[in-house]
Amino acid sequence: MIGSLQSWQALASELGTIVRVLCPTGNQALRTAKSTWAAAAPPKPASHKKRLLPDGPSLPDFLSSAAAVSSTLAPSAVAGQHAVQHGTGTAAQDSQALAKNIYIETYGCQMNLNDSEIINSVLRSEQYIKAASVQDAGVVLLNTCAIRENAEARIWGRLRELQAIKKHRWRHRGPPLVVGVLGCMAERLKSGLLDQQRLADLVVGPDAYRDLPRIISAVQAGELQGSAAMNVQLSLEETYADIMPVRQDSSCTSAFVSIMRGCNNMCAFCIVPHTRGRERSRPVDTILKEVDMLSEQGVKEVTLLGQNVNSYADLSHLKQQQQQPRLGQQRQQTSLCSNSNASSTSASSSSSCVSGLVYAPGFVSVYKPKRDGAVSFATLLERVAAVNAEMRVRFTSPHPKDFTNDVLQVSS
Repeated sequence: MIGSLQSWQALASELGTIVRVLCPTGNQALRTAKSTWAAAAPPKPASHKKRLLPDGPSLPDFLSSAAAVSSTLAPSAVAGQHAVQHGTGTAAQDSQALAKNIYIETYGCQMNLNDSEIINSVLRSEQYIKAASVQDAGVVLLNTCAIRENAEARIWGRLRELQAIKKHRWRHRGPPLVVGVLGCMAERLKSGLLDQQRLADLVVGPDAYRDLPRIISAVQAGELQGSAAMNVQLSLEETYADIMPVRQDSSCTSAFVSIMRGCNNMCAFCIVPHTRGRERSRPVDTILKEVDMLSEQGVKEVTLLGQNVNSYADLSHLKQQQQQPRLGQQRQQTSLCSNSNASSTSASSSSSCVSGLVYAPGFVSVYKPKRDGAVSFATLLERVAAVNAEMRVRFTSPHPKDFTNDVLQVSS
């Protein structure tokens, strides 16, 4: 076929003009010729013009349909709102179910790891349950570190992530999430954690973990009003001696045992005395009890913890002696200062109570701690080692000024 449709139409038009001029009476022949050429022409291509759709529903149509749906669903919506307010709806049930689920994240040193175990024990006694993840928890606690700037930067970033989770739950009417900051960063910043963008709902220092159940309940009770709580009071006596830590990994063969808290050295570069308070030592009997329990659980290595671990000095028995007759005082002093391993004379001398010399030879300080009559760190080491001869005993972190000869003797 030669040419396109346009060429055929142009040719037909010209021929028609010539025929009309030469033969005015040949219209019938012209119509016959046009029909013949049209039949022989190539098929007409499909049109590419857009088809116009008929008019769809208008804005009034949408408004009327929405009103009809609202009138249909109104009774169930009111019933659902009533159920949430009275604690019988799904949202209220989820909130109550997660209120006792707690998730703890630990940052920093071994002391914080041990503190998290103490927190677990305190909360478990109040029927709180350890959650597997943040999504399963109604309370998230960050046990924090303030020694380095990088540690605090990580915690700030984590708080912002948790804030996003809180907002997501609120937008979707999910169970509320309570976020708490514990430990050294809480003690250092205090109310600053509550003022800056309200990233935390509760702030608790290292000496106020016993108060956690009450604080969490108070915050959860006032969550709708945006309540917050804080307890950063440092103590001169708190050692959590009567609380048996709940280990996070019971299959592990090593464990940490806190023997003292705080530090009196006041080094210019260190924040520990300001976030952990003054030194106070845990009673030796409670330490031995915990070590014996760990030995029965199959633990093969214990690490004695303290900010200045070898300045340990247990004075708890002196308080008891004040309520006893003089003869009873002498007997108790003899019992506490006696050697638990009578087969070694040198070990016996090393386990005597601290008297006279305070610091290691070559060290002098204007600070004179009260250690007369106290159970020394060397005595504690010896007694811990006697619990299980096959258990390895370590300690951290010592200070050179408190590394006295009796500690060297027991260690050797």
